[in-house]
Amino acid sequence: MPIITKRVYEPSMCTIESEEDISRLIKDVMTSIEEVDSLNFLKSKIATLKLVESGGYRLHERIAELNIDLSKAKELVEYYRANSEGGCKSCRYGISFHTAPDEHHAYCSLNETEEDILSTDKQFSTYIQMHSDKGCKDIKRKFTRTIEEILCE
Repeated sequence: MPIITKRVYEPSMCTIESEEDISRLIKDVMTSIEEVDSLNFLKSKIATLKLVESGGYRLHERIAELNIDLSKAKELVEYYRANSEGGCKSCRYGISFHTAPDEHHAYCSLNETEEDILSTDKQFSTYIQMHSDKGCKDIKRKFTRTIEEILCE
């Protein structure tokens, strides 16, 4: 029966503010994994990204097993993806707010106002409903490049 050790990866940053931050996060995970498993080091940043998105890393030795929880890094990657690849959620013009704990509303500040959405019985404005998945022609994402584009440079 092996000895099982569980560790949690703690990112050096709490939030992702820029494209450089996501690159730094992936490099830091890569370096951290290499420090505990120098024989099976990650060969690329893309491989490291896939590992982060899986949520964990498992190192098997004959008598011991090391499990590294990467969920905090995964949350940061998910945040970046949501703000670089999504539709209205990733756009600077997309505004969402709560009028009550269980009431969520969203509208496009480029074409609508908060009053427009509150004057209807809808949670999402017509414009948001039309463009929520891919965004509109005026989309202005919070982050302009995908993670893969950043990591491949």
